Amino acid sequence: MSPGPNRGIEQLLALVAGTKIYVDTEDNMQIFIAHKSLTDEDLGRFKFYAPFVKRLDSFKMEKYFRYRLRGWKQLLTALGNSPLLPNLRTLIFNTRPTTTMFEQQAWFMLLLSPSLHELHLATTSSHRTLNASAAELFFKSISTTLQGATDSPSSPRQSPPARQTVTISTESADVEDISWLTTIRDLAGLSKLVISLSTLGAGKFTTIGLLSQLESLEIDFDIHHEGSVSQYISLDLPDNAFSRLRHFGLKNLPDTSSFQTIWSMTHLTSHLTSLSLHFNKYRWMNVLTYDQIMSDFISPIGEKSPNLVDLVIHPPEYEWNEAGSSAPMFDLLSRLPLVRLQFAPMLGLHMSIPHTAGKYPLLKRLKLATSWVAVADVKNLAVVFPNLEYLAIQIIVYPEDFQGAISVSTSSQPIVIHVLSVFLEEDPLWDRAIIGDRLAGSVSITITSQ
Repeated sequence: MSPGPNRGIEQLLALVAGTKIYVDTEDNMQIFIAHKSLTDEDLGRFKFYAPFVKRLDSFKMEKYFRYRLRGWKQLLTALGNSPLLPNLRTLIFNTRPTTTMFEQQAWFMLLLSPSLHELHLATTSSHRTLNASAAELFFKSISTTLQGATDSPSSPRQSPPARQTVTISTESADVEDISWLTTIRDLAGLSKLVISLSTLGAGKFTTIGLLSQLESLEIDFDIHHEGSVSQYISLDLPDNAFSRLRHFGLKNLPDTSSFQTIWSMTHLTSHLTSLSLHFNKYRWMNVLTYDQIMSDFISPIGEKSPNLVDLVIHPPEYEWNEAGSSAPMFDLLSRLPLVRLQFAPMLGLHMSIPHTAGKYPLLKRLKLATSWVAVADVKNLAVVFPNLEYLAIQIIVYPEDFQGAISVSTSSQPIVIHVLSVFLEEDPLWDRAIIGDRLAGSVSITITSQ
């Protein structure tokens, strides 16, 4: 049993004997565990399938507003200190469907497992204190991990450090009175973390940086982020921070200073081979000049992360003219050994590809998701990127583009062209398959389309 993106925790708990599940009139998921002590027989089916679950998207956010569980005491007593899913490798946990601090903490500690390699912790609840509760447990778990890594016994006879525990209590009159003592999970194997910026209190960013196996980190500037980024992220990192980090992502960047503050941390950026940058168009109000986008973003990326081979960038709106619209993209290509590039400005523009742009033989995959490319520019792309294998574009087509076209070989190998969208100047009856066939024929006999 391997829950995919459309399955939630309710499918698993339904395996516990006596569990009743229904959705109320307000789209809340209601889960009732049997009002009796759970026996090994009651948990038999659940315990059989639980070890097979490797990935869990805990709550179906797109379908249900809240998740409420009745029978916490029976479930927690039966599980003791054991994780609910002992072999879980990927957990996606969003705080929004939880209604009390106890529920959020209990769900989170149930689902955390020492086997975790990847954790997505999103704080989309409107209650700031509630958001922090799961995050505090997460950082307690990391601290336990770091303590276990540094407090090695001085002699073979010395006992290892005692397991740390935490008590989770309801402290609320509207739910059953529960006080649960559980073991803090060791997250030594965590290699990928996606987390909201508002969960990072003082010193917490440094703590994340000391996870010895962490290879991928993504930070979301969520809606609850306020003030300077420096209050969330420590700039004074120890020498061994982020020693294995190779992928870094920033989502919903609100301003230039936030990017520059983070990008000044050499320990974080110098060893990266993969980067994803997404700027929030609803927070970003200023249109940058060409000089600004080059000096504030393009140049620092090239200088601080010279080993990038995979880049996804959604740059803020910048001034452009027909001839220079693609200049920031080509400047990135000239500075970095990119093999894969997705370049998607926040505001769509006509991406001009001059045949004089030079040649970039390293690039194999290119996606231009928000910009429009003319047929003539597609031909130029095949020349500029001689080893391109995959191209995803939005294309502008004029009837004369395919009149009297001559097939000229411009690429050393087949290119898969994924036409994301087509703007037809005059003939609305053409479909994408016809466009693909004619485009392949006009660019090169070796180019295919799909």
